[in-house]
Amino acid sequence: WVLGLLIESVADSQKSASKAQNPSGFVSHGLYRFCRHPNYFGEIVYHLSMLATGVTSCETWIEVLLSSIAPVAMTGVMFGATKGLEKKQLAKYGGTAAYELYRRTTP
Repeated sequence: WVLGLLIESVADSQKSASKAQNPSGFVSHGLYRFCRHPNYFGEIVYHLSMLATGVTSCETWIEVLLSSIAPVAMTGVMFGATKGLEKKQLAKYGGTAAYELYRRTTP
């Protein structure tokens, strides 16, 4: 879970610094070179890691099921947020050669 929190924090910091320098540009350096949404990826890793570590203390299947509700729900929220942000970025930066190349080459 620490790795997920670290990825999310570093990505958010890099995005904030980039937006401070160029508010109208998209972020494509740092962790954003490897993934278009590393902050969301980090949060997903965090929640699923918390589930993986917490489930070891469960004694019954019902406890496992109940323990998985929040992490699975948060993962769904992050996927939904990613789709929403993809639409906003496409509307804002779509059509520019740099952004189209970034979208094609970065998962």
